[in-house]
Formats: sequence, structure tokens, C-alpha cells
Amino acid sequence: QDKVERYLFDYTRSAELGLNEMHAPIGWTEPIIEAAFDIRGIVMSGFLGLQFKDSTVIITENGGFYIPRGERVRIFNSGEKDLILIEVLTPAYKSQRVRQFDRFD
Repeated sequence: QDKVERYLFDYTRSAELGLNEMHAPIGWTEPIIEAAFDIRGIVMSGFLGLQFKDSTVIITENGGFYIPRGERVRIFNSGEKDLILIEVLTPAYKSQRVRQFDRFD
């Protein structure tokens, strides 16, 4: 990791539903994760990259996305400007609900 950090604003008010606003700079990426919650959202600005085992999807500005619980994914900024998105998590985020991996297998 090159220590490029994102900013996450957490507006969650209940354990059943999480709401986040994320700002991620050029070059930002997460490790491969598998979450025990569904992730839905909309890209407000920039380009969101979603890398799965067999494909990579780029979500453009004003585009929506869905990552089902249990799906391994690497989330990253795939554009040349800051990425801003809104995420809705069901249920809400808890660190013990996320596992990290070095590969997709």
C-alpha cells in the first residue's frame, strides 16, 4: 500500500442500516475484501472501480452499484480525479463483518 488515504463520513444511526459518504483521492485502493453486509451506492463524482475475481467494472458519475454480501471485491478510484460516493450498508458496518484477502481464490 502506498498510504493514499480516503475520508469516510459515517452518518449511520442504527445497526440495521449504514450510511457513508466517501472521498477517495487519485490512486486510492482497498485490499480485496469480503463483507457480511450488502453494499449499495451511487457515485457522485469520479470513477469507481470494482474488481471481482473474473471481471472489473467501472461505475461512472451518477451511476449506481451493488455488491452483495459474501462477494469478494477490491474497491478503488479508477479515475484521474477524486472519487466521491454514497454507500448504503445493510446491515451497518462493523469491523468484524469484513475480512481481507490477498487474492480472489
